[in-house]
Amino acid sequence: MEHRIERDEEGVSPVIAVILMVAITVVLAAVLYVWAASFLEQGEASPFGQFKSTVSSNGEYYVTVITVSTTHDLEAFNYFLKDASGSTNEFGEIAMQNLSGNVVGVDASYGDKCGGSDEPACETDMSTRADAVENDSGSNYAVAFYDNDRDGKL
Repeated sequence: MEHRIERDEEGVSPVIAVILMVAITVVLAAVLYVWAASFLEQGEASPFGQFKSTVSSNGEYYVTVITVSTTHDLEAFNYFLKDASGSTNEFGEIAMQNLSGNVVGVDASYGDKCGGSDEPACETDMSTRADAVENDSGSNYAVAFYDNDRDGKL
């Protein structure tokens, strides 16, 4: 008894083959598009700034704001001071004074001796304001932020 294997020479019809190739190509293109688009997504840019700091002979820190990438009112800014080990020593709200001496964004709770006056002759006590901010370790730093373009914003 002989067994014969019949070969079916017919494959998938050309129409079905073209439809399958087009479908695979479309799916592959969609996957590649989604994958490539993920590289183009940009989150909201983080604000950045340039600062110059100095320390006075009595240990007070003075920070001059040179530039900030966005403009916001003072109430939107906070600061924190870290030591060399990365521990936060103090944080709080910004109490700021123009280079001309004008008080900006400071009320009496921060030791403004003029009751909120913006007069250039107004005497302010930066160390009292720095001591009045909330801190987490009880340490005191007198921090002064200067508004170098005198617009009342950082």
